[in-house]
Amino acid sequence: MTGSDRIGLFGGTFNPVHLGHRAIAESFLRSRLFQELWILVTPDPPHKASSSDALAPFADRLAMTKLAFADLDQVRVSELEATLDRPHYTLRTIQAIRQNHPAFRLFYCMGEDSLQSFPTWYKPKQILEEVTLVVAGRPVESDREEMNLSEDASSASGTSGSLDSQETQYESDIRKMMLEKTVFVDHDSVDISSSRIRKQLAQGRIGDLEQVLHPEVLFYIQEHALYRDETI
Repeated sequence: MTGSDRIGLFGGTFNPVHLGHRAIAESFLRSRLFQELWILVTPDPPHKASSSDALAPFADRLAMTKLAFADLDQVRVSELEATLDRPHYTLRTIQAIRQNHPAFRLFYCMGEDSLQSFPTWYKPKQILEEVTLVVAGRPVESDREEMNLSEDASSASGTSGSLDSQETQYESDIRKMMLEKTVFVDHDSVDISSSRIRKQLAQGRIGDLEQVLHPEVLFYIQEHALYRDETI
């Protein structure tokens, strides 16, 4: 690799990885914004309320993700986050990559739902200083309105210097940065849910999953008896 390399980062629990993940990764690659897409499997995401026992073991999720993307030369599945201290905030992952690859240009890839919640992430301003956001989906006016608070909204909460006004100004600044540092790429969303897959597996409805899971991933799940707990 050279100093001009552009790397896309796509994080998630992949619990389990499914063909919807595959489809969105292919959309990111078709954008040609970067040369490689690094899939970052998260051991235990700090932003999810679900208990950690709803997650398959990290080693299994990592193995399944590698199976799902094995034939894509531009994809690298990474276990980097498992080597970092908890909590596994996106910023800390990006900083670790930046430390090892200071010359890389980094793009952080996500779906539209993650874009809407991005201002609530841990230190979003610092994330935006390090990366360009790449969002899979067609940019519609509502997306841009959500990212760009109006001048009236940013000045509507109390007197200058109050806590509310400071918070509103900070949120306004974040959304303006998002508007400047977000690229939308074409993607036809696929209606596949990892939670729905886990419920179907717990109910033994294996035949329903052949259309949404890579065959080697489905075989791995069966071989390792994953997601059989009906409380998932």
